[in-house]
Amino acid sequence: MIEGAHVRGLDAAVKDVQTVTTTGEPVQELIHGVRLRHATTHADERGDLCEIYDERWEFTTDPVPYVYVVTLHPGSVPVINR
Repeated sequence: MIEGAHVRGLDAAVKDVQTVTTTGEPVQELIHGVRLRHATTHADERGDLCEIYDERWEFTTDPVPYVYVVTLHPGSVPVINR
């Protein structure tokens, strides 16, 4: 509860450790074998699409062709190209 300018329990709070820089780069060294690829989100009036994985990037030999994350706005209709 808030009592004046003091918040009870706040004195027991522990500050989080910094994990990324102000530009989003990891502070610590990555785990051996881990590779990062920054994803770009494409937004329009229908919603958002973010390409997570494409086999052309050659991150793995596993049979995974593509991975996407899609968010649709209410009332929009998805367009699927095959």
